Amino acid sequence: MNKKQFLSLGLACVTALTFAAGCGDDKKPADNKPAAQTQTQKPAAASKEIDVEVSSVKVEKKGDDTYVVSGKTNLPDGMKLSLHISNWKEVKKELGLEPVRGPIKDKEKEQQFKDKKIDLSGKMTAVKGGAFSTEIKDRKGQLAPGNYVVIVRAAVEKEQPEEVKTKLGEKFVNLKPGKHVAENHVLETDIDVKL
Repeated sequence: MNKKQFLSLGLACVTALTFAAGCGDDKKPADNKPAAQTQTQKPAAASKEIDVEVSSVKVEKKGDDTYVVSGKTNLPDGMKLSLHISNWKEVKKELGLEPVRGPIKDKEKEQQFKDKKIDLSGKMTAVKGGAFSTEIKDRKGQLAPGNYVVIVRAAVEKEQPEEVKTKLGEKFVNLKPGKHVAENHVLETDIDVKL
């Protein structure tokens, strides 16, 4: 590189650095106040964390093979939920297993569990006015009087309306882990009921 090329390159670098410095954040705004004093805009408000409540869950028989499952919640209106009636806890107790979710290691008991477990679900429902409700059909007459659980699950994020996604955040991060919500922000809870 000769001297003329070197000086041209140097001048180009100085010009570029001067331009970049002039576009930086430490430039004073037109009102001559330092930049830090003029930043009065607040960041977009983050959606509030929801400590999920599910209460007053009940199952009522309506006709020969139809049950109405209903309850109350503080989840946002429009949030889609899946409701199920299951006897999984009672079957685990009957088999001498702990009534907790999770895999069964004993293959024979696992098969017995699958054979005895009932899990009936209704159509997807949406929260409206702090309440939810759906009908569940028992066409095979499986639901004898006894202890059951109503399983309340949130539909997956892509099935939720946009306004619900906005309130819940990406991957439901605004659902506070607790009694009804797992650490990974998944809403799936069991409510004990008696039929």
